[in-house]
Amino acid sequence: MSTQAEATAVTAPVSVLLVDDDEPWAAVTGQLLETNEPAFDVTVATSLEEGRSQFEAIDPVCLICDYQLGDGTGLELLDTVRDVDANRPFLLLTGQGDETVASQAIDRGVSDYIAKMHDDEESKLLTARVRKTVSSYRTQQQLVQERETKASTLSALAATTDITEIATQFCRLLVTNHGLGAAWIGTVDDNREIVPVAVDGCDAYLDTILQQSRQSASAVTSTDGTGTPDPAIAAARTNEQVVTDFSEPSTTRGDPASVSDLAAEHAFTGGAGIPITHDGIQVGVLGVYTATRGQRIDSQIRSLLTEYAEIIGYAYRTAEWERSLVSDRPVSLTVEIADPAVPLVLFATRLDSSVTAAVLSTNQVTADEQLYLVRLSGTTQEELRRTVETCETLTLGSISATGDAIRCDLSTTVSTPEQFLAANGAHIEQTAIDDGAVTVSVSVDSHTSVSRLASVLETEYDSVTVTTLWNQPDAAATSRTDPLHTLTDKQREVLEYAYFDGYFEQPRNVSAVELSETFGLARSTMTQHMRTAQQKVFEHLFEK
Repeated sequence: MSTQAEATAVTAPVSVLLVDDDEPWAAVTGQLLETNEPAFDVTVATSLEEGRSQFEAIDPVCLICDYQLGDGTGLELLDTVRDVDANRPFLLLTGQGDETVASQAIDRGVSDYIAKMHDDEESKLLTARVRKTVSSYRTQQQLVQERETKASTLSALAATTDITEIATQFCRLLVTNHGLGAAWIGTVDDNREIVPVAVDGCDAYLDTILQQSRQSASAVTSTDGTGTPDPAIAAARTNEQVVTDFSEPSTTRGDPASVSDLAAEHAFTGGAGIPITHDGIQVGVLGVYTATRGQRIDSQIRSLLTEYAEIIGYAYRTAEWERSLVSDRPVSLTVEIADPAVPLVLFATRLDSSVTAAVLSTNQVTADEQLYLVRLSGTTQEELRRTVETCETLTLGSISATGDAIRCDLSTTVSTPEQFLAANGAHIEQTAIDDGAVTVSVSVDSHTSVSRLASVLETEYDSVTVTTLWNQPDAAATSRTDPLHTLTDKQREVLEYAYFDGYFEQPRNVSAVELSETFGLARSTMTQHMRTAQQKVFEHLFEK
């Protein structure tokens, strides 16, 4: 008996619903089951009605039910269970020699049946039968899940040769099908820099970890007891599998570089990093994080992750991963700067807290002059003039009222983040003012530009935060939907500024002459930019 029990030992908790109208017998048997197998958590019900109610309430892994109940039979409860789950473990207790009942139970899908006795041997036999039935049920569930996962994996591999899309599918499978809190896949370049390719559920955490990795690699990869490592970063550095329990004590708790503290902020309880190799050479890393209390990266999950890493390594060969990862796929960034040396940041800090400001357009007028078209609410023109006068790096240009808001031009000859970013290969998408800081949204040509741009920004300005939006559509896909993609930077600036400054309104709030003066262009040049920009937009909209 003990050999059988050991062979089918359960490693995860098992909720058991025991239904019998003999209350003393049910209470004693429930206690014996929990004593014989600590993994069992037994709930007792003493009628068919209560059994159905408890089944709905606790959704037990296994049911044990006597055939004869005061208000019905165990077969009626079996029918209820089978309507919900055709394979849920259900053991029926029958009277000695009641073969007719046993036959009916088999026909209606009972998992097992056992003759009811009243001694200690019965409880041991019942415990062993429950172990065996639950073990078989869970194994079957695992096989079904593995088949579904492999089918999804093959589907992802067959659907595309784009490694970014494949990586995205893998991350989604790990989070959706396997209950993990987050997952990401990245490549490791020749300089040991880590470049995320696909991220699911840990964007902000990953941004911080990568920033810390650039600033002080030892702070996040130390495995010598001085701190808790991020497992994926550590795996990428060491080319070895790393599993981390973030609940373990860390001597660096409270330090900005403590990964345990950061993981706690994002509700991650543990994680694992699995190197991705091809022909013996490390090309990437797979990182996953648990977000459920008590959940662990056990041997089963670790085996699954290893298999995934092997498949991704194979995809690297078939899809030429290395080439696709460093291709010209645009990456979007947001750069938040709170340095008062930035003219708009100084302006934001001087505004009253009740005033809201939106930057409608950002334009490089000359090599030395940056122009902003700003809309403000909650202030007056006179208050605005007084505020700008306190900002020695800003000049107030035209100003007008538009309903309850004010629209004005702000210019500066001081170097701006937009100029700096553009000079380093970034395309400016939008500038925003919020809470005493300026946020500039930009796109860069490739993943490899991200770390370099972040480093030079931190050198140029104080209080810089760079957030990366990793999973972006490629340029070809974007061009099919963006009517402005064919415009030059100057054409886009002119058209955008003209729109927000009221050139297309009736009556016009600004004339072509005023626009040309604002941009320091001849009127004919200004008009040509405007006409060409409009023609390109119309062609995109009407000649698809």
